Amino acid sequence: MPMNVLVIGGGGGGGSRIGGGGGAGEHYSNTALDVPVGAHTITIGAGGAAGAVNENGGDGGSTIFGSLKTSVGGGGGGQYQIN
Repeated sequence: MPMNVLVIGGGGGGGSRIGGGGGAGEHYSNTALDVPVGAHTITIGAGGAAGAVNENGGDGGSTIFGSLKTSVGGGGGGQYQIN
């Protein structure tokens, strides 16, 4: 059965102090994805944790639509370390 589907991975967390921002999660959209009739498990990817002092941000989690599509989470932002 064709369906409109939007699957977005969780965004990455920002790096510590004035470090870089986390990356966006992968985006997937389809206006006519053929989805078999039945139950499908959907897992929503969480956003990545912010970086603690002198640490990078955590990666975002992947969002999974059954066995049909996985959108990978974004990468964590880099740290800014003061020496």
